Amino acid sequence: MHMNLLSSSLFAPLSSILKACALLKEFRLGKQVHGLVVVLGRDLVFLSTAPIDFYSTVGCISEAMNVFNGFNSRVDPVMKNSLISGCVQNKKYKEAFSIMSTMRPNVVALTSALAACSENSNLWIGKQIHCVALRFGFIYETQMCNVMLDMMNNTGPINSLRILKLAITIPEIPNKDNPIARASTAYEFH
Repeated sequence: MHMNLLSSSLFAPLSSILKACALLKEFRLGKQVHGLVVVLGRDLVFLSTAPIDFYSTVGCISEAMNVFNGFNSRVDPVMKNSLISGCVQNKKYKEAFSIMSTMRPNVVALTSALAACSENSNLWIGKQIHCVALRFGFIYETQMCNVMLDMMNNTGPINSLRILKLAITIPEIPNKDNPIARASTAYEFH
C-alpha cells in the first residue's frame, strides 16, 4: 500500500526529471531514473511514455523499444504514438510504420508518419496516409494540414499542393478556425 502511494506521488517529478535528462542528454542519470521507475513497479503504465521519450531523445531507440515491449498487452495508443514519434526522430521509418500498422489511426500517429514521409521523401506512402486521414476525418486538423503541406512541399510537385488546397477548402466542412486552410485559399498557386 505504501509503495503504491509512493509511486503515484512520484509520477510528475520522475517524468520531469526524465525530460530534463533528455534535454541535457544525461543518459546515465536518465537510465538511473528509469531504474527507479522499474523498482517502483512496472504497473506504472501512466509513466511509460517518459522513458520512451527519454531514450528516443538521447538517440537510444532500441532502449525505447525495449521499454515499449516490456509492457506487452498493457500498451495503449499514447505509448504507441510516443514510440512512433521516437522512431521518426531517430530516422527508423520502417519501425514507425510497422507500429502504426498495428493501431487505429489517430492524428498524432498520422502526423508523425507524414513527417517521416517528408524526411524520407516518400510521396507515395504520404499520399496513402493522406487518404487515411481523409477517411477518418483528420484532414481538417491544423497539425495535419501543416505536416501535409510540409510533406507535399518537400516531396511532391506543385500540382499536389493544388489538390491539397482543394481538399482543405471543401465548402461543406467549415474550417474558419484553421489558419492553414485560410492561408491556402488566399494564395493562388501558379
